[in-house]
Amino acid sequence: MAGTITNVPNRWRYPNTEVNYN
Repeated sequence: MAGTITNVPNRWRYPNTEVNYN
């Protein structure tokens, strides 16, 4: 689950990439 978007936004798991998955 490294950089994989399913049902849960990566912004929850990766707050640092929140800007990319906004």
